[in-house]
Amino acid sequence: MKKLTMFFALAMAVCYCHAQLATPAQIGEMLKSGKQQEAIKAVTQLYKKNKKDVNLICDISRVFLTNDDTESAMDFALKADAAAKSKSAKVHCLIGDIWYTKDEGGNATQEYAQAITVDPNDTIGYVRYANVYKDKFPDEAIAKLNELKAVRPDVDVDKLIARAMYNGHHEKEAAKYYAKCDMNTLAIDDISSYAFAALFGIGDANKALEIAQFGASKNSQVAVFPRIQLYSLASLGKNEEALEVAKKLFDIVGDGGNMLDYQFYGGVLNGVNRNEEAIAAFRKAMEISPERTDILTKIAATYSLMKDFDNATKTMDEYFAKAGEAGQTFDNYSTLADIYVAKARAISDASTAETETEQNEVKAAVEPVMAQAFATYDKAIAKKPHYFLGYYNKGVAQYAFGNIEGAKESFSKVAEILEAEGTNKSYLKAAYTYLGNCYIKLEDTETGKAFQEKAAAI
Repeated sequence: MKKLTMFFALAMAVCYCHAQLATPAQIGEMLKSGKQQEAIKAVTQLYKKNKKDVNLICDISRVFLTNDDTESAMDFALKADAAAKSKSAKVHCLIGDIWYTKDEGGNATQEYAQAITVDPNDTIGYVRYANVYKDKFPDEAIAKLNELKAVRPDVDVDKLIARAMYNGHHEKEAAKYYAKCDMNTLAIDDISSYAFAALFGIGDANKALEIAQFGASKNSQVAVFPRIQLYSLASLGKNEEALEVAKKLFDIVGDGGNMLDYQFYGGVLNGVNRNEEAIAAFRKAMEISPERTDILTKIAATYSLMKDFDNATKTMDEYFAKAGEAGQTFDNYSTLADIYVAKARAISDASTAETETEQNEVKAAVEPVMAQAFATYDKAIAKKPHYFLGYYNKGVAQYAFGNIEGAKESFSKVAEILEAEGTNKSYLKAAYTYLGNCYIKLEDTETGKAFQEKAAAI
């Protein structure tokens, strides 16, 4: 009887010891809370009792990997590999994940390839392999996933390719492969990725809007679908509709909107002449992303719409100061030049001058502004000396403000460039028309008519 009692006591003790073994999740909590020694002790005890349990050892390895201890993660992954006699696809994927975390893509793909060899029907090895190549070698990623299609026709490989391409920032390819999928089978994240890919990858705002509306019908509580609808409607110039979905978006996110939310919202507000609100939206966008100094150009353009030209030019000056050399582009100089032209037009249009003295006063006010405009157009042209549009914009301004000789030179340059390129026939026709008018105003009627005939022939 005494021996039997001792046996039960020993059995209870063993059960108690097993009951005290920590789980991988509990060990993970220890590591997160800084209890390193306690975690090591718990891992040692757990592994000692489970040296042949491949799945459990993999779980231990992933706990270390999650806590950025790749050395311990690899140690237990190799133990799992030994226990599995190198015949576990799960273990090879785990080792590949550790190599990938260490930025060792080559070693990672070797392990993922081995996982595929061990179990060609397991999708994980293919997906992980493609993940390594998705950024710089998308064709390689697509080819590997298409290998899966041959052995697993039941798997929606096009969906997997679309995800890889989207995550690799190849939105055009992502849109192509998402289009092959049945949208009813796509998860919410896939639907939103498809919509973003349609908008930003292939520039199809109508398609993006259609997808986002479908997504909203599946889940109206997430912000992503009114967000994409806002972007798409804004891109299509449907400002009133965009305002309606913007309200839905901001009802969901509150003050948690992102930079693009406020940037597109600002553009929509401008579209319905709510310019002061637009400026507030643009400034909110900059508050969220201060590095996006280019938003200042949108604020400047809004001030110009409001005919507040002093603040418009002041804001552009602020932009150039903050952006430095990176901001000194053709487009930005063109924007500033256009603001000067708009300012000069406003001065001229507001004038009721009748006497010669009054007219001279208006001219004196306009000339320095246009001098700034022409000087800024020249800066734009210097950035792209072989691009016709800089000369064209300058020529239009010169013609409008009576500098006919200057306009003739500018439009002659436009014609020279476009004749050589054989492109942009509409601009070439406009240039010929302007040249015809310039020559007639300069009393060279014969040459003027010749250019008018050239324009008519296009």
